[in-house]
Amino acid sequence: MDAIIDFVFRKKHYQAEMFVEDSEFPCLVFVILHNEELKNEFGEEITVKTDYEALLPKKDDNPALVELRKTIFTIIKNTEKFISAKKKWQGVRLA
Repeated sequence: MDAIIDFVFRKKHYQAEMFVEDSEFPCLVFVILHNEELKNEFGEEITVKTDYEALLPKKDDNPALVELRKTIFTIIKNTEKFISAKKKWQGVRLA
């Protein structure tokens, strides 16, 4: 686990664990949901695909899942682990 994140989705507060996989570009962030209601609707794990600036589309996208991914991305992009990974890849892409 890289971090515990707190987020508000559909006017309810939730917590999840996040893992940043930054060994390849684009980055994948795996988010393990803790809430049964969310797990029943979306599954236990949500994958966020990003170029470190924006959310990238995935094959399983649907409006509700995209909304959840956007909400989670807003939070994870401010975490220490994500910022560190972003800096790592910015240096590589500039070279």
